[in-house]
Amino acid sequence: MENERKYVIRVLTPLHVGAGEGLGHIDLPICREAHTGFPSIPSTAIKGPIRAREILNIARSLEKDTEEELRKFAEEILDIKNVNELGKASLVEKILENIKEEDLSKAKDSIRNILSKIEDLAQKFGSKDKEGYLTFIDARILFFPVKSFKGIFSLITCPYVLKRFKEDTEIDLFKDIKISNEEECLIFTNSDIEFEGKVVLEEFTFQVKDRIKTENNNLLSKIKVDTSKI
Repeated sequence: MENERKYVIRVLTPLHVGAGEGLGHIDLPICREAHTGFPSIPSTAIKGPIRAREILNIARSLEKDTEEELRKFAEEILDIKNVNELGKASLVEKILENIKEEDLSKAKDSIRNILSKIEDLAQKFGSKDKEGYLTFIDARILFFPVKSFKGIFSLITCPYVLKRFKEDTEIDLFKDIKISNEEECLIFTNSDIEFEGKVVLEEFTFQVKDRIKTENNNLLSKIKVDTSKI
């Protein structure tokens, strides 16, 4: 796909993407893929925060005089009500939702640069009348943390997830490595989760089949994943 970008999200703190109401007894079920049950992050939960961050960056850059001119523009040209009651970020968001490219010619030179940035955001993320050209897809899991008998927790994955990751990114994270027995596992050479030739994850025990050389995984080093926990 033209202009396609792929990103790896590294979660540093607990993440809970709610799925709304669930059918079970859990108050706040997390969002999961329907066909696998794996945790996932919907595209809207990625697009929204990025859009909000871009709006906040513009709002923080506003000087007092520029802010006043923007409020006049929003009220007189875009017909936005109660502009003086809006905070900076809310003002930028209201302008983003209502601005059209032809409105830029009606603005004073002093705010035209800021309005161009806002209009550019409207083109990317969409506005009230049109859809943006940026398209996001759901984030899918690559490693999942589980309780470990040794090392407190471990990051685990499986052949199915690795195969799907390769299909999505064309990156073969672990080349020529196969697991045929569900009771076996592979760990890194610097891993500290092994105990007497085994890895114990919650109530499951796996026999260590082999060790993977750490230096063969450039992607993991780039995203700073601690391979001693895998």
